[in-house]
Amino acid sequence: MKILLTANTMSIGGGIERVVCNLANAFAERGHEISIFALHKEGADLSRLHSKDIQVKLSTHRLGFKKPKNRWGKILREFLRLFITPLNAYLLYQCRRDFENLICKENPDFIICNAPFNTLNKIIAKYKERAVKIVHGTYEFHNNFHQDFSIFPHIVLLSSKELKSFQAKYPKSHLSIIPNFIPTIPKESTNHAQKIVLSVGRLTQEKGFSRLIETWDLAQKNQAFREWKLHIVGEGGLEQELREQISAKNLNDSIILKPFTKEIEKEYLSASIYVMTSFFEGFGMVLVESGSFALPSVAFDVNAGPSDIIEDSKTGFLIEDNALESFAEKLCVLMENQNLREQMGHAAKKRMQEKFSKEVIMEKWEELFESLKP
Repeated sequence: MKILLTANTMSIGGGIERVVCNLANAFAERGHEISIFALHKEGADLSRLHSKDIQVKLSTHRLGFKKPKNRWGKILREFLRLFITPLNAYLLYQCRRDFENLICKENPDFIICNAPFNTLNKIIAKYKERAVKIVHGTYEFHNNFHQDFSIFPHIVLLSSKELKSFQAKYPKSHLSIIPNFIPTIPKESTNHAQKIVLSVGRLTQEKGFSRLIETWDLAQKNQAFREWKLHIVGEGGLEQELREQISAKNLNDSIILKPFTKEIEKEYLSASIYVMTSFFEGFGMVLVESGSFALPSVAFDVNAGPSDIIEDSKTGFLIEDNALESFAEKLCVLMENQNLREQMGHAAKKRMQEKFSKEVIMEKWEELFESLKP
């Protein structure tokens, strides 16, 4: 079977791009012919693709502008826009043409659409009966950006949390729930005696690290937890603001900001609790990854993924959104009880194996393809 996947980029830091690579590798392992079409060339890293037979087409559909730092920068941007706007129109035309040429060349049985916006929809509409849309964000996110999936007869959601909302908006589409998977369940499990709490993600507003710092401040008011450290791993535009918040709270000795790393498994194995304070998540893959290393989790019950991944009070704790004191309280419950951390952590590892392993999720994909065959 031939499968074509679309992506926004193939950069190493993107969550959707990682999902595309995982799917491409898994489909290839099952003997399918795989090709990928990406909308941006910049920052492409194909090292995560395991098979040389996976064909990748990198395109460019627009040139962007960096945010100007001063008045003269704004004037220059407006001047350049006169030249770049028609160029972007041509690049978009060429991108769509490249995509359609690839479809004609490969003649895929299915087109799995991961690119987050509507850029390719004009072409996909011509081949919509073989197109499957994976929704990587929340219902509210796509609604706010006026994304329209009505051309897709088949839509895959990563979480069941918002199924009713999508069903109401797209009543003519067939909707399936197929979560992301973890490529391998590690043999190693963390040492739960370690007094480190971990959180991983881009240092951006939606990840909620500011309220994580507030929550940690609440937990640190208890003298019993002064030996514990919070490690935040990631990079992004809010780094300086977060550092200033940490200093203002006098938490420099207990919160460590660490840069993005390709060896994230070492970070999981250095901790005994995982925390997520995002305002929203498309799925929350880090909860699956951390759980696979037997880390119990504490997370706000936001849309869309945490409630599908965490089994409340069994593999971790789900907290009402923005209830900072409740979050701190449950975090303290785990910090003070190593036996509970071990119990919940091992239950989490078992759940990741049963619910989110590659073998389990790929069977769901095969069943979907079989049901969609004409």
